[in-house]
Amino acid sequence: MKTFWRKLRQGLDRAIYEGRFKQFVWLSGVLVLAFIMVLLLAIVFRFDLAAAVPGAGPSSKPSPVVVRLIELLLDPGAFVGSGAYNYIFFQFVVVIVGATFFTSFLIGTIGNLLSRRVDSLTYGRYTYAFEDHILILGAGSALKNLLHQISETGTKCDIVIQTTQSPEAVRDQIRSFRLKPCEKDIYVIYGSRTDMTALADLRFKDAKEIYILGEDDEPQHDGLNLKCWNQIMEECKGNPGVKHCYLMLDRITSHHAFSYKKDNGSTPELRLNVISAIENAVQGVLVSGKVGKVEYPMLDREGIDKDSDVNVHLIVVGMTQTAYAFATTAAHICHFPNFRTKNKKTKITFIQKDIQEEMDFWMGHYNTLMDLSYAEYRKWDESGALQVKKFYPKPEYINPIYSDEKGFLDIEWEFIDAGVEDANVRKYIRECVAKDGVSEYLSFAVCGHDAEANVAVAMYLPSEVYETDKIPVFVYQPLTRFVMYPASETGRYRNMYPFGMRGDCFDPKQERLLWAKRIKFVYDMCGKYDKMEEQAALDDRWYDAKNKYALQLSNVYAANSIPMKFRSIGVEPSIRTDLTNDEIEILAEIEHNRWNVEKLLNGFSALPFVDRMEILRSLSSSDPQERELSKARRNWLKNMCFKHNDIAPYSELSSGSRQYDFDIVADLLDVIK
Repeated sequence: MKTFWRKLRQGLDRAIYEGRFKQFVWLSGVLVLAFIMVLLLAIVFRFDLAAAVPGAGPSSKPSPVVVRLIELLLDPGAFVGSGAYNYIFFQFVVVIVGATFFTSFLIGTIGNLLSRRVDSLTYGRYTYAFEDHILILGAGSALKNLLHQISETGTKCDIVIQTTQSPEAVRDQIRSFRLKPCEKDIYVIYGSRTDMTALADLRFKDAKEIYILGEDDEPQHDGLNLKCWNQIMEECKGNPGVKHCYLMLDRITSHHAFSYKKDNGSTPELRLNVISAIENAVQGVLVSGKVGKVEYPMLDREGIDKDSDVNVHLIVVGMTQTAYAFATTAAHICHFPNFRTKNKKTKITFIQKDIQEEMDFWMGHYNTLMDLSYAEYRKWDESGALQVKKFYPKPEYINPIYSDEKGFLDIEWEFIDAGVEDANVRKYIRECVAKDGVSEYLSFAVCGHDAEANVAVAMYLPSEVYETDKIPVFVYQPLTRFVMYPASETGRYRNMYPFGMRGDCFDPKQERLLWAKRIKFVYDMCGKYDKMEEQAALDDRWYDAKNKYALQLSNVYAANSIPMKFRSIGVEPSIRTDLTNDEIEILAEIEHNRWNVEKLLNGFSALPFVDRMEILRSLSSSDPQERELSKARRNWLKNMCFKHNDIAPYSELSSGSRQYDFDIVADLLDVIK
């Protein structure tokens, strides 16, 4: 009996806690039990309710006992007519039982049901049978920009946001975005993006687009996003229809590791688009020249042509992952024709106190790039004497015919071991300012961890930096650009530009991606290009499993360099329909110089000069068997050892390798139109 009562209490408590319609089931059970009890009492004690009380006055025929008991249980007001029946006290007891077990319980149940429903809505514990919806997993800072993009497209569908934050706080934040009219279609659900049960409740298989954002500043952000993507990919296998999945990675290392995948992560059911948050934010600055409402000047200003005596000089303050992204993005795009005509190289300088450890990490992380690069380490001793350590490319990679001791790359590096407050560094910066527009185009990127400290550093730069508005100072501001507005609105600091705002870093459908898909098609045609494919065909080609993610990145980086390429030959794409042979030849060499750096940044290494010459000789041999063996060896080195024989001076390339560069740049006007 004790077990029975315990189970009964547990069931009742669960019903009250869980709410919904279980409470009505319990209410019905209690009411039936109460009715049976009073009916048994009426039968056992022979309460003949049907017998009218003498002198009660005229009345209609009294109801049978069963009907009368139901009347009293359900409606206490029926006791008013009890004078027409016997046993008024018993009827009173039945009314009390009915009022207790039905009326009060009914009101409490309905109130509790509504309260539980309100709680479910408040805490994001409700779900609907969503279909053909947009599913966003995580409510990080990138959510704002993403929702604005969806709103601007006029998309009419449910937008479901899953978050581990307070759903009510996220809703308040969304209301501040002013997304009307799509705001009414947004649903915020509490849950974890790695919990498959929670994801199943959100009908992810029926969504038309999935965005895996994650939350801000959470441990293992990229790991959780990758786990979520893997789970969704596995569950979507065999699911009818094709949907796009956008995966955000915060750390550059995570993005770099992903580039080694043997495919691009897409399946027939799920087309994957990887977004490197920091890299994407920097590309918006250096490539697009506009992020949100902020417009940015270019590192090469109006362009650097073959007759120019000026090179790009980018000074990066700090060696954070943002600094890495800024420097590598500049290295990807800053390639100009005056490298061959004037031997002018893009120079990228890092400034940080006690930079030695970070420099060693950079050298190790990008060891294949630094093996072919010229670099300098600068430090002032206690007496103020400058100590310079020079790093030259490894001599076995140098082509003695086409390269000097500084190598054949058109990028060089500099590491300054001191803070910007150091008097020697300030003197160095003033010397660089004096060269701006004369022998170099100077730019600064302040990329420390602390946003407010970055503003302080930028404002503490020597005043000569701000005497004209020609030297841009890009300042990393991950949370908001408004800290800088009071200073940048003044005449003195008008060339200070905030960048890296998390709310603007997620741009999944940028124009650069369309350019990359078109470059992929031009490259695949290899001299057989006639006209551009339709978008659907371009997408099929892009997401094909054979198109490795590293190859996608290569196309993206090639697309990023297009604006600088056209500026370097003085071409305005909107008013030109084709390029001259001379322009194509210049761009082809620029493209190869860019490709050299891209491959090295992605972990490929060059072959020693002797080995490169041997492969070139074998490929041009009159013996077919020797040519085939050479091709096989070249492919094995490329695919298994990450070594490429074409990482070399442009003048050293075979005619076949040059043709690839020629074919790509010849059709760039079609690519951007």
